[in-house]
Amino acid sequence: MADFNVLSEESLLKLQRDHELLKEQVRNLLRIQRPQKHIPHIDHKPAARVIFNATMTTTTASASCTITAQSTGDNDTGQYGSGLLNVTAVTCHNMETHTAGTYLFEANIGDAGLAVHDWGDEYYLLQVECP
Repeated sequence: MADFNVLSEESLLKLQRDHELLKEQVRNLLRIQRPQKHIPHIDHKPAARVIFNATMTTTTASASCTITAQSTGDNDTGQYGSGLLNVTAVTCHNMETHTAGTYLFEANIGDAGLAVHDWGDEYYLLQVECP
């Protein structure tokens, strides 16, 4: 037959205090919040087709765009992947090259592009139609 050790009342109270202390530490860790500016695309569709509302040059860091469907009649929203639809008025950021202040993409008003969601109504361009 196996031997059982019985904990004293004092040992049980110490274990209970340690347990309560650990629960409080976990609660405090869970209260730590991310910076408010960076909220990932949780619940939003991660990619979108955008139309430029402003001209973008290789010296332009960002431009106003509208998420727009490719065609009508097929339930295409212009937003792709799983998740909820985002707003349609968005800001699209250009990708900076190895030279500071010089950006990759150029676009005219009305040009289309593909962008990936960053946070809120902010997107990063992945591709822009050829001029």
